[in-house]
Amino acid sequence: MLLTPIVHSAASLFIFTAIAHSYLGERYIIARLLSKKENLPSIKGSKVFTGDTIRFAWHLTSVAWLTLAVLLLFLGLNKLTPVVALRLIAGSAILSGLISLIIARGRHLSYIVFMIIAGLLFYGATILN
Repeated sequence: MLLTPIVHSAASLFIFTAIAHSYLGERYIIARLLSKKENLPSIKGSKVFTGDTIRFAWHLTSVAWLTLAVLLLFLGLNKLTPVVALRLIAGSAILSGLISLIIARGRHLSYIVFMIIAGLLFYGATILN
């Protein structure tokens, strides 16, 4: 199928971009931004919480791009079914929740929402299967 090399190329670019975004962003943007804590607003009375929120939100973008890459890879292999899509997105939600939970040490409650999303999607995949 002619579409396969196109979507696999796009998936590869998503993967490259996600890795570069997380690595270069952490090294050249986030680290420098957070080293000047006096310029950060206090969220929930803590500049550390603000920094943690910025850090995990930055990396969630990379998780989303990696999820899109995997969806494209499955599409290119003609293996993308609704069940597969739901499971992949549920896995992305779990990874997002874990990133939030670990980086913010449980203080940012988004991990709860991500885990609920994952549960709903896994349940939906079970219904379809």
